[in-house]
Amino acid sequence: AYYVLKVEPLNNRVIVGKDAEVFKKSLNCNNINLLIDEDINYLNNLKGFVKTRARDNKNEAILKVKGKDEIYIEFEKVVRAITPGQVAVFYT
Repeated sequence: AYYVLKVEPLNNRVIVGKDAEVFKKSLNCNNINLLIDEDINYLNNLKGFVKTRARDNKNEAILKVKGKDEIYIEFEKVVRAITPGQVAVFYT
């Protein structure tokens, strides 16, 4: 079976690959929505858990603040099928 790895609408291309290629160890998040009224920088180097799908397990990760509205997430183990446009939920 093949899975969509990337969509390039400007080039009218869809990049596909095998199951092993859909696993990732990190992702970048933007459009951050904090439920508390604090500066995003308090999240820098925070260890916790991240879910990228509603039925996903909580995946152990560390957060790195990259800017005013961007966070880099590095997972302890590879995570399957991280997709652009998904929500990432952080738990401590």
